[in-house]
Amino acid sequence: MTQISFSRRSFSLGFGAGGLMFAAGASPVFAATRTVQSAQVGEIKVTTVSDGYIDFPTGAYTNVDTEVLAGLGDNLRLGANVWIIRSGARNILVDAGSGSFMGDAAPGVGNLNERLHEAGTTAREITDVIVTHMHPDHIGGLLVGGQIAYPNAQFHVSNGEWGFWTSEELLSAAPEPNRSMIMGIQSIATAIKERVTFHQGAYDLGAGVSVEPAPGHTPGHMVVRVSSGGLQFFLLGDAVISQDLQFQHPEAYSAFDAIPDLSVKTRKDLFDKLAADEIAFSATHLAFPGAGYVSKRGAGYVFTAIG
Repeated sequence: MTQISFSRRSFSLGFGAGGLMFAAGASPVFAATRTVQSAQVGEIKVTTVSDGYIDFPTGAYTNVDTEVLAGLGDNLRLGANVWIIRSGARNILVDAGSGSFMGDAAPGVGNLNERLHEAGTTAREITDVIVTHMHPDHIGGLLVGGQIAYPNAQFHVSNGEWGFWTSEELLSAAPEPNRSMIMGIQSIATAIKERVTFHQGAYDLGAGVSVEPAPGHTPGHMVVRVSSGGLQFFLLGDAVISQDLQFQHPEAYSAFDAIPDLSVKTRKDLFDKLAADEIAFSATHLAFPGAGYVSKRGAGYVFTAIG
């Protein structure tokens, strides 16, 4: 087995038949295939499943020099990651991908249901679904053929997120191009509402899994913390969207940020914490397998991928 020094924590990385993994016991251990990656966080297994990819227009980012954006080309290819957390008897899905919601607008996504078996589970085995936020690429997969895709699951959503998207005023005030999206989100909300547990602020779901408010991208956006055996692993949802832009330029807004200035503050606060404590994390739109560390560099940050 070829050994490569990983200078950030002086870990040794090994490449072999089982994929890439940390040799040291003080960090999560990762092993990957083409569309599924598993991380062992103490006694908890976190599996990242690729729902595909989204080509996102570079012009949808603002609050950054135009020269920076020009150097990135017309589009940025974003990952579309979801996670399954196995802890004891719990199989917790974090976000549900796009399903068929995005249609021709994003033909590269919507692959979660067919890839569940690659992750070693089935839809019926999912006990909980954490919704980081209610954008279509995160909740579109909650329904299949109009039916709840995860029939035995309890759903977890923040009060602020639910209230924002289900408001009648939101739909009536929305410009015409946005109304079909909002109607689709509200239709999904209606279908699952009897199975939703609402959370206000930070909340411990048990089994080493908790959610924390991370507003800005949407009003009730949440991140997920996985803790076991002295290790932590964060799932940031859309607190960072562009791997190519928002580490070096964390001040960059995206067109989908509901509260842009707050999204920037949340992103910087999370990066500062993760960098200071050297905590591994993943995020929805990082390039699969989407796990790594962040470190401070000047006014920005550097992402070091692992796995």
